Amino acid sequence: MKKKIIVVGLGNFGGNLAIKLTEDGHEVFEWIEIPPKLITFKIKSTMP
Repeated sequence: MKKKIIVVGLGNFGGNLAIKLTEDGHEVFEWIEIPPKLITFKIKSTMP
């Protein structure tokens, strides 16, 4: 049974990570890209 790997990353970083995992012999089923706006919103909301 193959492992299901979900890659979460920002733009090219996520893409490169997915490619590297595939080259390492893992099977990448999903690649989720986080919009930068979501990141900034999370950072802003955690700041006092």
